[in-house]
Amino acid sequence: MQKCFKFFLFLALTGIVFFTSPGCGGSKNKKSSEEIETTENLEEEISEAEYEELILPADFPDDIAVYPDGELEVVHKLHPDSIWHFEFAIKEDLDKVASYYKDEFTKNGWTAEGESGSVEIEVVAFNFLKDGRTVLFDIRPDERYSDDMSESWDIIFVRMDYFPLGYFE
Repeated sequence: MQKCFKFFLFLALTGIVFFTSPGCGGSKNKKSSEEIETTENLEEEISEAEYEELILPADFPDDIAVYPDGELEVVHKLHPDSIWHFEFAIKEDLDKVASYYKDEFTKNGWTAEGESGSVEIEVVAFNFLKDGRTVLFDIRPDERYSDDMSESWDIIFVRMDYFPLGYFE
């Protein structure tokens, strides 16, 4: 019961962070010329950063499987001391991706704690525990488009959250 409560608390807090971010409401006051200049500089930095290669953190644990040829799309630290969020795009079928993660985590000594969804309903979610650490997965089909929107292709979208500090215990 406590594990479920902490999980739902985490989801609620994550939602608060996203929904209270700038651009999701907030003040509509006019900006000073200094604020505009700062905003323009930040926008320039962000557009330059968009083209940098995404990489896993240097301290990413060796016992956490990463799908071969999966394209890392998002790396985000949700909490300064612990929670990491990763998103991958994989050109493969849902069943193969889900089986890979289950097999690799089990081989690396992780214990499967729960699973929901199925390949038939096109979403699989599960989590693994090891030494007070938790990894949560959400795996589902998605679609990607070329920059000019002229082409599209199917992928499997993998969302992975890593809790290294025993958050759910």
